[in-house]
Amino acid sequence: MATAQLDPGALRELSSSFKGNLVQPADGAYDEHRKVWNGSIDRKPAVIARCAGTDDVIAALRFAQQTGLPLTEGWVLISLLLYVLAGAFWLPVIGLQMRMRDLARDAAMHRTPLPETYFRLFRIWFVFGFPGFGSVVVILWLMVAKPSF
Repeated sequence: MATAQLDPGALRELSSSFKGNLVQPADGAYDEHRKVWNGSIDRKPAVIARCAGTDDVIAALRFAQQTGLPLTEGWVLISLLLYVLAGAFWLPVIGLQMRMRDLARDAAMHRTPLPETYFRLFRIWFVFGFPGFGSVVVILWLMVAKPSF
């Protein structure tokens, strides 16, 4: 499989604000970074964006859109939707954990049993973990296998 070619000017522009690493075929680490656990997959991307944060992710997506790289492949769209799903379940968990921490701290301070509210919040936290974590596992598989839909 041949490596795709990118506009060098667009790549320089991306590089100027990118905090993570942009690995290209000429880089020594390229072959190591493009390896996946499934040895039958041998893809050679024109650049591998190793994002250091949200700004890098946004910049990489904007770069792909501006240079005409396909973001409408089925696996990409499904991955993006699953990121939204993961966030929808994980963001509330942060509030649940803080509330549970406070309830546990109060119970320990007053040497009382944990209140029923703690256990109700724990059950919600537990249930939210399945779609939150499960979607991330599916995203990982989609990024590695890149199935055609």
